[in-house]
Amino acid sequence: MQNTGYITSIDDNTNVYTFVAQHRIVDALFEGFDWDAANTDKCQSHGVSIRKIEIAVVSKTLVIMPDTKHSKDEGRYFAVCQTVQGRDLLVVFTFRMVAGRKLLRPITARYMPKEKAEEGS
Repeated sequence: MQNTGYITSIDDNTNVYTFVAQHRIVDALFEGFDWDAANTDKCQSHGVSIRKIEIAVVSKTLVIMPDTKHSKDEGRYFAVCQTVQGRDLLVVFTFRMVAGRKLLRPITARYMPKEKAEEGS
């Protein structure tokens, strides 16, 4: 996995990120993230901010696996990432085309208990 882009600015008030180039995850380029009330609320209900998810996915992705159990209508993936603070984070996501752009849509995210993270290493 290789990141071919980077975040150039972050507006903390609106959670709007400006990207340069694109990012490569599971051999698929994407141009940004797809957020709405549903996935924002779901992720934040587990105590994970949008900002932490986006930064972890583009900069510290450790492992990505297909989510075959829930991939009936669209491809879904699990990503184990690390936050800037070093906390392991599980992100479930899919890709969506929005206005001609391929976006990564987080479905849910949660911090991994320390013992689960250690089992995976």
